[in-house]
Amino acid sequence: MQTALACDWTETTPIEAEGAFAATADIVLGDGFADAATRDLFRRRTATRDAQIWRMRDVTLIPVLGLVFKDGRVVEPTRYCVYPGEDAAARSRLSGPRNSLDGRRAFAALNRPCGHYFHVLTQIVPAVASYLRDPGFRDGVLLLGETGPSVPDLLPVFRRALALAGIEAPLLAVIKPMPPMDVRDLSFSSLLTGGDAPSPFRRSVFEAMAARAGTDGAAGGPTMLYIARPDSNSRPMRNEEALVARLLRLGVTPVVLSALSLDEQIRLFRHARLIIGPHGGGLANVVFARPGTVLYELLPSHYVNPCMALLAQQHALHYWCDIHPAEPRPGVWRHMVPWSVDIDAVERRVAEIVGAYGVGGSAPATTISH
Repeated sequence: MQTALACDWTETTPIEAEGAFAATADIVLGDGFADAATRDLFRRRTATRDAQIWRMRDVTLIPVLGLVFKDGRVVEPTRYCVYPGEDAAARSRLSGPRNSLDGRRAFAALNRPCGHYFHVLTQIVPAVASYLRDPGFRDGVLLLGETGPSVPDLLPVFRRALALAGIEAPLLAVIKPMPPMDVRDLSFSSLLTGGDAPSPFRRSVFEAMAARAGTDGAAGGPTMLYIARPDSNSRPMRNEEALVARLLRLGVTPVVLSALSLDEQIRLFRHARLIIGPHGGGLANVVFARPGTVLYELLPSHYVNPCMALLAQQHALHYWCDIHPAEPRPGVWRHMVPWSVDIDAVERRVAEIVGAYGVGGSAPATTISH
């Protein structure tokens, strides 16, 4: 639950209220989830959380962190993915040079990890959609982080995502990570912070995007997809080529998402009945899958992250997951640690899923990459 700001320098506009949530799909975790604390991260959610927009006066924004200060103190509800010591370093910058924004109302469209597709899609776009409830949004300015949607390959995707969501964005302002920026009138959506509970509002945004992408009348696509990551340096899978070769024989179509437009990705995920892939930002597209679709996620043992499981619950997708061993690499940043999957185990699991849900398809001739 977000802590509402009750101050004479804030106003709060509700987005959605907290309520009960009943999961309607399966959660199947492999033997690697032996630790009770780890299994708890993937538990069924039973409630949604409230969400709101905070309109704040005379505050200072630290763009690189998406963190807001008031009179030298952190506005705690804006804290998200801020690592120990980062807010202290940001506070020390308050005594130095600052930029300022006066004259127009500002609306935040950035957070600490906003340079990643997952966060742009699942947090930034819904947050911008929430600002439509404010009649002043049309004449305001939308603040983007230079390390976020301004990355050359993400800014066009961000613009297209807004169009698909039916959002006519106001003036877009890309701001540098530093220095801090004094803002006279800043609106900040709580959808920018977190996402560890189902959100009917977020789901409605993704459904609107899917409808505008033409998924209802489009021709059918592959029934079973594997989301390949040959173009990513993060968490490299040593034997992905061998895994892809085996999955091809099972009728699974490998897909390289970076070569596809957003509309093409939406249509692929909308028509699929089984989506397989290692943890990565591209799996965020499961928000466009139809209820009852199966997401089978492969996780490296050094990076067990439940965010895709939470998306699956929100969208009534069956979620299956297995953990595979990463190579011991002391001192190596976790996103650079290599790992491998047990290909035979994956094949057995795919056969189990196909048998349980009746999904399937014919083997494709080529990989989808354009």
